[in-house]
Amino acid sequence: MDILFQLDDYIKCKTGNVSDGILKVFKNMKDHIAAFQDYHQKPVTFDSFDFNLYDSLIKFLTYEYIQRRRSEVIDGKKV
Repeated sequence: MDILFQLDDYIKCKTGNVSDGILKVFKNMKDHIAAFQDYHQKPVTFDSFDFNLYDSLIKFLTYEYIQRRRSEVIDGKKV
């Protein structure tokens, strides 16, 4: 199963039932996973999620993820 599709469906189901802040967290998580998929050029599925994928995701978010809503380019979320 495609995780991005499931997250979209989950966000739709929760819209109107949870705060806008929680929806923003879900949308940010989806954006992070989509950026990770693009970076590694492999789909993230529930079947592919194991320790190696988790470790790669953490390294990507820590050192490689480009924070888009900043005036300066910042690599990773380590800051």
